[in-house]
Amino acid sequence: MIELEGLMKRSDVIKLLAVLSEAYPNIKEIETTTVEIWYDCLKDVDLTIALAARKTHS
Repeated sequence: MIELEGLMKRSDVIKLLAVLSEAYPNIKEIETTTVEIWYDCLKDVDLTIALAARKTHS
């Protein structure tokens, strides 16, 4: 059974975007607006689920 870590925080979104930018070098510089947009989309997602989805996608 997977233990859930809890809903995303802004700091988690920043870390997730940093990891994605390493996997996809064409991603532009991550700005505050970018973080806010992604945080708004992901704030209701559990961090464990988001990290698992990233692993299957990249």
